[in-house]
Amino acid sequence: MKPILFLMALWTMLTYGSPSAHSLSNDEGIRREKKLEKQLQSYLSYPNVLQKSQRGGIVMIRFQVDTGHRITNLEVLTDNPALKATIEQELAGKNILGNVAEPTQIYLARLRFKPGA
Repeated sequence: MKPILFLMALWTMLTYGSPSAHSLSNDEGIRREKKLEKQLQSYLSYPNVLQKSQRGGIVMIRFQVDTGHRITNLEVLTDNPALKATIEQELAGKNILGNVAEPTQIYLARLRFKPGA
């Protein structure tokens, strides 16, 4: 009975991975996400459309990266057309540097805006 339980536990770990393996890959994913968001943020300035109200906030974007590591299929998820146009103009065709994005994936990223930043 013990060998069967051992084999079942071993099979489960090999199939689904150990909890520590998942946390390591999750940590790596979080680090990549933060690097990617930081890189995207470096391409942006505080939008003129927000300067009048001196408001900050977060805008979500969805995009892909082509084989040349350029941003493609950019979608700015906001109801503000002026803000959307500004972000699209500033990010369109920008290169993603380093090993933070793969061409086959769709990415969601948070862009943070603060007045005076």
